[in-house]
Amino acid sequence: MTRFRTVACLLVLLGCSTAAIASLYGWNWTKRPPVSLTQALMLAEKKLGDEAPASYCVSASLYGSKKHDGSEGAWNLLYATHDGSCKRVHINMQSEVSVDLWRGPESDNQEGQLQDLAELKQRLEALFQIYKIPAKVVLENDVLRVDYLTRDFLVYQKNEDDEYAEAQVTMCGPKANGIWLEVRLTKKAEQRENYYGHSRYWGNEGGTHLTKNPGVYFAVDLRYGIKILPALVLDLRNVFGPGTR
Repeated sequence: MTRFRTVACLLVLLGCSTAAIASLYGWNWTKRPPVSLTQALMLAEKKLGDEAPASYCVSASLYGSKKHDGSEGAWNLLYATHDGSCKRVHINMQSEVSVDLWRGPESDNQEGQLQDLAELKQRLEALFQIYKIPAKVVLENDVLRVDYLTRDFLVYQKNEDDEYAEAQVTMCGPKANGIWLEVRLTKKAEQRENYYGHSRYWGNEGGTHLTKNPGVYFAVDLRYGIKILPALVLDLRNVFGPGTR
């Protein structure tokens, strides 16, 4: 147990990370995983065997399945060593464990990764049709945008020190049932984990996601109203594909 208390830089990324087996489905947060993170760490170190003492976990991600009932899914753990080598440990909800060598995000399985913004546009349009949301997806000048039930807000933005600025700025954002989305192509992957949360005005998510084109990523900025269904938020998150962290 001492080793678990000294795990370095453990990042629990629910639903998006570099993974041994990529998933299109995030974990249902209302369900307790049959295999806990503590149990997954114990199984991983047992599987690593003699390599365990020199290895330390630097990232953990939890995935679900299409059933979305908390019965299926997997933990994907990334273990590093002082020489820079990394291994990925995959533990499913039946406690089955597999290990493989990790050579960086570009070497991951391409399941869930999209080709380009045009394919993302098609996926979003299909998703909005399922939820019967008449949102228009616009792709112009290599920028994809959704501007559905939005308005201008006077907001206090946060500074680098995580404090709110003294002056307000005008920013477009969603009404209670609205969605504001902007996705661009970038050649620079985020070095921090993708962020999820709520500002004082709306829910917001963002970060970079892998595409099938090596070195090209989706840079996502999503804002959604307080009445948007949590299931839709999860589906929106998953449609972008695996995150770069």
